[in-house]
Amino acid sequence: MASVFEGVRILLVDDVAEYRHFLSVLFRKLGVTHIEEADEGTQALELLARRMVDIAFIDLGMPGMGGIELIEAMRNHPRFRSIPIVVVTSDTLKETVFKVAQTGVRDYLPKPITLPMIEEKLNKYFGPEAVD
Repeated sequence: MASVFEGVRILLVDDVAEYRHFLSVLFRKLGVTHIEEADEGTQALELLARRMVDIAFIDLGMPGMGGIELIEAMRNHPRFRSIPIVVVTSDTLKETVFKVAQTGVRDYLPKPITLPMIEEKLNKYFGPEAVD
C-alpha cells in the first residue's frame, strides 16, 4: 500500500552528512521517496533553482550561508516563498527562537529528532487532515 507521503518532495539542509542520512532514513520509513540534500544554504538555493520541493527541513548552524540567511533568501524569492519550512536545530536559546520567529517560520523541531516528530510535521502539511 502506498504511503500518503510517497509523492512529497523534501529538502534537507544540514551541514552534518550523518544527520542528513539519519533524517533521510526516518523520512523513508514514512514512505517519502523524493529527498534532496544540501549541506549549506547556497547549495540549497542552487538545488531549488533546478528542482522544486514541497517542504524544507533546515538546520540553523551551518558554515557558509546559514539557516536564517537561507530562510530569508527563500522568503524573498517569488518561487520559494510559499514552501513550508521546518527549522531543525539543537539551538533552543531564546534569541535563536526569536530570530527564527522573525523570519515567519513557526515550525521548529529540536534535535534529537524522532520518527513521531517528523510524522507529525508531515501530517500537518500532507496528511489526511492537512489544510490547503
